[in-house]
Amino acid sequence: MVMVSICCVAYNQENYIRQALDSFLAQKTNFPFEIIVSDDASPDHTADIIREYELKYPEIIKPVYYSQNIYSQGINPDKANYAKASGKYIAVCEGDDYWIDEYKLQKQVDYMESHPDCTFCFTNAYFLAGETYWKKFIPLDPKSYKLPDGKTDIDAGEIALMSATPTASYMWRTDKVVFPPLPKDTFDHDLYLSIYAASKGYAHFIDEFTCVYRTDNPNSLQHTWQSDINKFIKVQKSIRNLYVELQKMTGHKYDKIFDFMIFINKVDTFMAEKNYKELRNLVKTGEIKILDESGLWFEEAKDKYRTYCYHPEISILKQNMEIHGARLLHKLIDNKPFLNRFYKKIRGREEV
Repeated sequence: MVMVSICCVAYNQENYIRQALDSFLAQKTNFPFEIIVSDDASPDHTADIIREYELKYPEIIKPVYYSQNIYSQGINPDKANYAKASGKYIAVCEGDDYWIDEYKLQKQVDYMESHPDCTFCFTNAYFLAGETYWKKFIPLDPKSYKLPDGKTDIDAGEIALMSATPTASYMWRTDKVVFPPLPKDTFDHDLYLSIYAASKGYAHFIDEFTCVYRTDNPNSLQHTWQSDINKFIKVQKSIRNLYVELQKMTGHKYDKIFDFMIFINKVDTFMAEKNYKELRNLVKTGEIKILDESGLWFEEAKDKYRTYCYHPEISILKQNMEIHGARLLHKLIDNKPFLNRFYKKIRGREEV
């Protein structure tokens, strides 16, 4: 019986797919695994390279070759791979990322086998630019939400607050995690996978560097989103729709956190659109009260705003940050009367 199905989607990744497949095949385990790798009608030689591996490892490599690009038709190739998986667990890694720990699968399976209530497991990773590991993935930024020291078991709400976790490290339990279809125009990628999978039990974080996330692939979805302002805005709105769906899927258990994330998402979107009228309305209409009622420590909220709106990697927001927009955000995050109310409510403190 296959214990783990490794699911990999590739498109235009002839320069990277060998490294990904080699890193899967290098895994040292005491259980069998399969590799389901699909090529979404790449115009380059990605499919030819996969065929080479199929011939060498016919018992392990389970290829899928599409004659037409299904992603452009609104079909998620990742989900198509999951449907073909026979393993007790699914591990994922895109064709331009790769693993660097030959015991990655074994470590995750060992934990999940001994903790049947754990439904999702992930690890730390490195960002790669060229040939340089230039920073670790978690925490994403010094001002990002950080897990308390030593905490490794977390719930879906904390996954949401982390905003991003390394997709190439994901593993989930297939008997408890079956992803429901999402409405049109709803973000159906890693954020959905991690939060929903964790919601079916809990998530376990292994703070070891087992994989690499490549940041300089011009064909990656994230590169496309960050280089095209209109696509960025569309993705932001689809993420907001996802948070609304996740509120329902999780029985409204994490509504305060999702309200918080929706608020931040609106700030991102309105800044990218240069829609300062709507940005002002977030304050004028009292929507900022969402934070007042959220139960989150406001230091984290302030840092989250600064991370999202001033992070040097988010070039679109940086490029579109105009003086009056920046001033407005400073008013929003440095609102002392609001801070005083917030501290008084959650900590009994009268002053900032």
